[in-house]
Amino acid sequence: MCEMGRNAETAILPESRTRRGRKSAIVRSLAALVYAIPVVVLFAAFGASGCSKKAGECNRFISAINNNSDAIKAATDRVASARENPSVYEEFATTVEAAADAIKKVETKNEELQKLALEYDEFLRHAAKSSREVGQAIIDRNKPGVVKAQGEISKIGPREAALVEKINNYCAE
Repeated sequence: MCEMGRNAETAILPESRTRRGRKSAIVRSLAALVYAIPVVVLFAAFGASGCSKKAGECNRFISAINNNSDAIKAATDRVASARENPSVYEEFATTVEAAADAIKKVETKNEELQKLALEYDEFLRHAAKSSREVGQAIIDRNKPGVVKAQGEISKIGPREAALVEKINNYCAE
């Protein structure tokens, strides 16, 4: 019997606001990552007909992603509550890298899924690097550095959404 994907509900993060009442760009971007990760679970198994090897590999890959979403959400929540504390950015980066390591352990023989897994790994590692850059810029009191790193972080949500869509489309074929 084939493994079937499980539906996951996306958690809504509490609104985080800056002193001026605007949402923090960093928190919005990191929250977008948390919103998108559980979405991967969605349709992978539903589009696969029968019990194909591809469906099983897709489900294991998607399960590995979803198994790490709670830890990433918790790290994101800590960033939201203490966003001027550089250590929360390091913690977020470490959490995301641990997720990347766990996801990378999923073995697949499917070449296209291997490419998607590599792309997802690179995405997570880039998110970790950007998070560390924000933390270091805060330590250095480097406002231009914070702005530059925030710019990289602002790309996380859209990039994650596009990657999730690619994974779902491929696994649903």
